[in-house]
Amino acid sequence: MCWEFGGFHEFIARAAAGFLAIAMLIACWCAWRGFRKNLLPRRLFWTWLSVTLLPLAGIFASESLLVVTRLKPAWAVPIRSVLRHSVFWHLGFWEWLGSVAVFLFLSAAVFLMPWRATRVPGHVAPNYRSMTAADFVLAKIKRE
Repeated sequence: MCWEFGGFHEFIARAAAGFLAIAMLIACWCAWRGFRKNLLPRRLFWTWLSVTLLPLAGIFASESLLVVTRLKPAWAVPIRSVLRHSVFWHLGFWEWLGSVAVFLFLSAAVFLMPWRATRVPGHVAPNYRSMTAADFVLAKIKRE
């Protein structure tokens, strides 16, 4: 039954992962548009794209192997024997890989987004408009 705790929990987890992947793809598209209009740095787009597409490629490869084993049951035994003792067989590996990808995605958002300084009346600030948060921290460390 779908509404048992285990089945419902898995459904909610898969739905959350799917929506998060969709949100990451939309953010990549927005970063590409921002990069094309010179509003966002190039490295933000490439970091987000690699952190988003590499895990998605792994998921699609894994699911395609699953489909192949269901369509051709004779191929199931060789595929299982190759992957059985590898780290890729365990579900925890894919969950941790997804967690690391989301962490890197959000970290890139923090450290690679352009810094927007607020204006303080009577204070002349350097041009922080083109700086990222990481560049700002490094400049502050160099000044001290």
